[in-house]
Amino acid sequence: MRRSTPRLLLFIAAILTACAPGQPYRATGEQPLEEAIAKARTKADHEALAVRYEREAEALRAKAEQHRRIADYYRQYGGHVLVRRSLMEYYLRLAANYWEAAEEKLSLAKLHRQLATQTPP
Repeated sequence: MRRSTPRLLLFIAAILTACAPGQPYRATGEQPLEEAIAKARTKADHEALAVRYEREAEALRAKAEQHRRIADYYRQYGGHVLVRRSLMEYYLRLAANYWEAAEEKLSLAKLHRQLATQTPP
């Protein structure tokens, strides 16, 4: 039992980190998304939005991978089989949802790149 304590603490720390809220855009110096979209008039504006969506997609994919690893942990080390299966399925669903959200962000980035080609500089 003592051997599993450090592993359990690392796992709990990973979950708490995964659930921590991200920094708001104002803290990073970036304008809120609603404002950026409303003010997008030039090629550079649309390119900036595309880059922003790609960056968000990258973060969402990282979250998906993190939740997949948590699901793997439960598959290998979880407790009772029914609880382990439920937790594993939960985290796999979360991973799939994050991955799908990342794909949506990439679609938005693609659309803004198309808008950038059709918009005057």
